[in-house]
Amino acid sequence: MTESTGPEWLRRALAARPDERAVDVEGAAVRYRAWGPVGAPGIVLVHGGAAHARWWDHIAPLLGGYRVLAPDLTGHGDSSWRSGYDTEQWARELVAVVRDDGLERPVVVGHSMGGLPAVTAAVEFGDAFSGVATVDVRFHDGEWPGRDKPSERFATLEDGIARFAPVAARAGLEVDPALLRHVAETSLRWDGDAWRWKRTDNYGIRRIPLRRLLPDLRVPLAIVRTDHGLLTPEAAAEMRQLTPARAVVTTVPEASHNPMLEQPLAFVGVLRALLDGWWSMPGGTSDRSRDPGRPNTEMKR
Repeated sequence: MTESTGPEWLRRALAARPDERAVDVEGAAVRYRAWGPVGAPGIVLVHGGAAHARWWDHIAPLLGGYRVLAPDLTGHGDSSWRSGYDTEQWARELVAVVRDDGLERPVVVGHSMGGLPAVTAAVEFGDAFSGVATVDVRFHDGEWPGRDKPSERFATLEDGIARFAPVAARAGLEVDPALLRHVAETSLRWDGDAWRWKRTDNYGIRRIPLRRLLPDLRVPLAIVRTDHGLLTPEAAAEMRQLTPARAVVTTVPEASHNPMLEQPLAFVGVLRALLDGWWSMPGGTSDRSRDPGRPNTEMKR
């Protein structure tokens, strides 16, 4: 993306250069991007299936005052591939990224498939996180079928960009063309003789059902819906009832499955409201001595 394209806020956000780091997790390199001041309250943004950390490039810089991490789960983006994948392994990767950066009890936000390792990490490593937010994450009670899904191969980068079609485009919702191009371009890599998508060809993923995870959650939960997404109001209410910790349901208006693309500024507003509720005193003064796992009264049932 060139600096002369897109709205001003998008140009400024994409001009913010994060730190690029990697940590070894059980023999695989897990790469992540980091924005914001070291030592600030933290947030970890976890991408969905077939996506990657660069989907957050325009979101993270708008979360000023926070230390923001965006990892590539293995099998995605620029991280290593494994022979198989499961949500517990990905949860351990999230914890390793948090520890590598030195964050103290960040909030973890998981979009779509990324919501499962986010919740798993908050359940299995509760002391490492102060809260978890799921973004258009629905129940999946059956076994993941698993399948081989070889990437298409493109002769030119432009051919690949032209074929990029997130759920938003298929749902008929408009995404800013400059933003769409940025995400499409960063989703492709040169593979010897052609361009291909930055994701594994093997989608055999073992996962823990969300209905089994939520009753064991002990940190606050934010359930983020969208007006036109996959998570229904009824399912969101069930998620809230299954969770013994404090929980809240909120909605990003006029968005489908990818609110960070379809309604990025509204999505940032939702995240900031949730983060400020977790990390700030009622008067708005940040107090790190306060238990970040205890939200303000707005987060109570």
